[in-house]
Amino acid sequence: MTYSTAANDQVTDAVTQNNLSVLGESPAVAIANQMLATSHSLAMLAANSVSDQSHSRTVQLSSIVQSINSLNTTAQSMSDMAEKISKLEKDFNEGLKNIGASIAKLLEKKTNPYS
Repeated sequence: MTYSTAANDQVTDAVTQNNLSVLGESPAVAIANQMLATSHSLAMLAANSVSDQSHSRTVQLSSIVQSINSLNTTAQSMSDMAEKISKLEKDFNEGLKNIGASIAKLLEKKTNPYS
């Protein structure tokens, strides 16, 4: 059994006001939490998009560099091959000259039996 005193009424009023405050603020706190979670999700979406774009650019640039290196290697191989062909052509021409000189000597000996 409680006695009605000024202190008891004040405590009862304070507890009642606190309960009503919690009940009244609940929808606002819930909406605030939802808005916070949504804004965090959207911020993460934007950050992931930027990160994905950056990684895709890195992959694109590395593939371009790889292609250019491949072209340079091919060009170098073609240059080396052209040098080898040029050397072979010189050797071939030198061989033809030697054959021509040998044939000329043989013909000269055939026409001049005393030499």
